[in-house]
Amino acid sequence: MLTQLASHPNENDIKLALETVILKRPVLEPIVRSFSEILAEKTRIARQLGPVSAPALLNLDRTRLLQGIPLLTETSLDLLREQLDQTFHAMLTVLEKTFSHLANDYSSIENLHNRGQLDLNRLSRAYLDGESSAMRIAATSAQTSEGVLALLLHNTLSIMIQALRPSLQDYTRELQWYKGYCPICGSMPNISYLVRADDLGSEFLKGGGGQKYLHCSLCGHDWRFIRNKCPACDTADKDMQLYFQSQEEHSERVDVCSKCGAYLPCIDLRESTHGLPMDMAAISMVYLDVWATEKGYHPMTRTPWNLTE
Repeated sequence: MLTQLASHPNENDIKLALETVILKRPVLEPIVRSFSEILAEKTRIARQLGPVSAPALLNLDRTRLLQGIPLLTETSLDLLREQLDQTFHAMLTVLEKTFSHLANDYSSIENLHNRGQLDLNRLSRAYLDGESSAMRIAATSAQTSEGVLALLLHNTLSIMIQALRPSLQDYTRELQWYKGYCPICGSMPNISYLVRADDLGSEFLKGGGGQKYLHCSLCGHDWRFIRNKCPACDTADKDMQLYFQSQEEHSERVDVCSKCGAYLPCIDLRESTHGLPMDMAAISMVYLDVWATEKGYHPMTRTPWNLTE
């Protein structure tokens, strides 16, 4: 069943998860160790930042959720400038240390920001809205790649929204959200999971008796989703929804949609005994990402560990 460890980990949870994954799959140690260090630092920075009151700083409208519009869509980040700047610089230090071969790139981005030539608030808004042109222009100005810049912005915003999450969850509590994108930030999931079903008697229970949850790739929010429905294209044709299970670990699988070609790793917590934090579980299942892309499917969302091309 869903546990605190699986959904909102602390640094010790991540350390224990790292040991578990390395013991199970030693070949993944380099990639898992790198990203576990980032996850641990993100958790630490978010805790130091402290809870940020969303209603006091953002003009949020719960009625937009009822129209299928995520809370943070088109929301101005101007009143979060101080917190964003603090998080941005903290994350620069973490990434320069973790990926030393990219230190010059991140130093160039930092210099651009310090000279006032990189509008962090505007760029963060562009990242949330998927404005690739703004990302491309900023990356060119910093003489780096869009991927390097995206990694920094992704983690910066992830920490920021983690700090906002306690107050944001008041808006999503008891919300029936049938979308494949996050009700808080609008991002797509990087992993789904199955838990034991409550007595819902609804479409959520189709296909094996378990509840399905999606885990946001950016802010870490979890929301219940309909079984046998593709989060990417919304098709509910069960003949289009397939899954391929790991031969070694039956609790791990990858769900694929034959209609749109998207895939999403899935872990069955009814069978798994590891209790990994969701992001760590996603990283530990990178072998399924490799398999799916080799079969011609594409990830539902890009993550640093599924960029195989």
